Amino acid sequence: MLTTDTKAQINDLIQINIDSGEGYRYAASAVADADLQKIFNANSRTREQFAKQLQSLMSNYGAEPEDDGSVKAALHRTWMTFKADLSTNNESSVVEECIRGDEEALELYDEVIPGATLPQAITNAVAVQHEKVKTTLSQLKEWKNIFEHNAVNT
Repeated sequence: MLTTDTKAQINDLIQINIDSGEGYRYAASAVADADLQKIFNANSRTREQFAKQLQSLMSNYGAEPEDDGSVKAALHRTWMTFKADLSTNNESSVVEECIRGDEEALELYDEVIPGATLPQAITNAVAVQHEKVKTTLSQLKEWKNIFEHNAVNT
């Protein structure tokens, strides 16, 4: 049985993964770079899988999982559109916003992991997802550095 606090924490993770999946799908459509599109589409699928995995685990423990994204994330995607429209370096702006979104996701994972008393299956899933978000964030920062380097050299 999951406590109310645990359900809320896992639902927050589900929601942020739904939001991230939608955000990455939008990001892929907002850039011209084919490699970046592939990365964003892959990240979108991964985050959707994270949400589905957590939803399934919650259901296994008799809890009602979240199935929608947040209003805050919808506003973030609108901001991404606005920023990309104003930017002369669209790819860099979109990557920057993806970094911001993943930093927020990582903060949420960091909040859940230390204090949560989760069943082992959920603990394992959250730990693996946490590491993958960290890896993705590092990759995005590398892309940002590439775009900044290229902007300086042009």
